[in-house]
Amino acid sequence: MTRSCWNPALNTVVAILSLAMMAACADQHPIPDDPKEAHPLHVSQETILLNLPAPLASGDLREPYGSAVRKFSLAFLDRGRGLVIVEIVGPSDSSDAWLYEARKILLGQGLRPNQIGMLSGVTPSHLPAKIRLSFKANKVHVPNCGNWISATSGRFDNTSHSNYGCAYQRNLGLMVQNPGDLIHARPVTSPDPDRTVTVIRAYRAYIGGVEEGE
Repeated sequence: MTRSCWNPALNTVVAILSLAMMAACADQHPIPDDPKEAHPLHVSQETILLNLPAPLASGDLREPYGSAVRKFSLAFLDRGRGLVIVEIVGPSDSSDAWLYEARKILLGQGLRPNQIGMLSGVTPSHLPAKIRLSFKANKVHVPNCGNWISATSGRFDNTSHSNYGCAYQRNLGLMVQNPGDLIHARPVTSPDPDRTVTVIRAYRAYIGGVEEGE
């Protein structure tokens, strides 16, 4: 005679394990282990524009134009690519001399002469004349976090969670000063010889004092 064994506790464990394995197999698109691949940062280019009234007398930075020029210049120094382009947009009788007034203002904000490009001539427009400043800049697109589709426990295949590393990647993208650094690093600047000599002298003085104390 054949006897069947029925163990409710054992059958429950088997059922739970089967469901967990099925859930793991159902994930047809495993999340990459590297957060840089799972939650990549994408860098694109945008054009930054600033329009100033014309004519603009040299040094005339009445608000809100003064703060706008300072913000524009800092943005270029931080993440600008190429040149700041200065052009006149307005009626055909607008003056090219306004270009040089805008150039003086940009130089006063810390830009170098070789960072400024001036377009001769006037871009036709039926609107009142204005001085247009523009430059190309890098822009970073950060991932949107909060993807909790993956199970938080019972991941028997040892794959990464769907939200793993997303906050790190997002914060990195929001904090970086120049998104172009995410593509390739900028050249290392030359060392400061005066600072180098000061540090070496301090180190030698410290080492000399330690040796004398011994």
